[in-house]
Amino acid sequence: MVTNRLGISQSTLGNIIPGGPLPQVIMQAIIHFTQGALDGGSGQSAIGFEVAQPVTMTDDGGAGATSYLWEVINWPAPLGAAPIITNPTAQVATITPSVDGSYLIRLTRDDGGIVTSDTRFFAAMDADGLQLPVAGITGRIVNVGGSPLLAQSAGWMGRGDAGTNTMLDAYLRWVKAAAKNAQAFTVVGGSQTWNLDTFRRIGTLSIDPSSYPGYVTAKFQAIIEATGTKTAAIQLYNLTDGGVVAGSLLTATSNDPTLVEATVTLPSAAKTYEVQLRMTTVDLVNVDSVTCTSARILLAW
Repeated sequence: MVTNRLGISQSTLGNIIPGGPLPQVIMQAIIHFTQGALDGGSGQSAIGFEVAQPVTMTDDGGAGATSYLWEVINWPAPLGAAPIITNPTAQVATITPSVDGSYLIRLTRDDGGIVTSDTRFFAAMDADGLQLPVAGITGRIVNVGGSPLLAQSAGWMGRGDAGTNTMLDAYLRWVKAAAKNAQAFTVVGGSQTWNLDTFRRIGTLSIDPSSYPGYVTAKFQAIIEATGTKTAAIQLYNLTDGGVVAGSLLTATSNDPTLVEATVTLPSAAKTYEVQLRMTTVDLVNVDSVTCTSARILLAW
């Protein structure tokens, strides 16, 4: 007997009597992570969450299943045990990460005897992947100089056993606090190539900055490259109002992937934007090209 991925007989699905009762709709387990305004997306792993803040885990398969089971199947090494899940047998559960690192979550859903599962991770870490110094850590920071005065002159303000550096610790915590309110919007998530000198749309999305109270700045970031001696140019275009976003035009001549970025000002209302790519000069023999492998808009508030 041939069955589909839910285990239901294909012959059963193909023998529905016209006008008869509809078959039961079986929903699959789908993990959805959120933390405050940060939304990881339905059926997606998520990064950029904060420690000590609850993460909401929702089964987007919906309510009404026979049973749900949320489990932590892997967690950061410094922890001796997995964090406790609140409401682990409900459609919506919560968990609070206590240290930086990745937490691997498995959801098992029983829907009328049909069991499906979904496994995803969320990561709590600094935007740059920094680990904050913790008392007792050794081997990461080396003391400098033969006396406390020499060490302090070199910028060291920690314990003699090199376990901590209070100045560095305070600085990293300040940086983390200053940058913690940020949201990245990916516009281009795969390789896009072009070989003409006219701008081509390679990605589109809509952003409403009013959804992020206190929004201050936006950065347009892209990774681009060009072959030969050509120049790649990329820009952000306001499709709603019809015009290039001021200051967003960026270029690169390197044959290797190059990160380029610009600080731009976005209107406070919802607008649709597109990322446009071009080669600045025509390639008459059609051997050179320009490529964008990633582009995003980063809002900070």
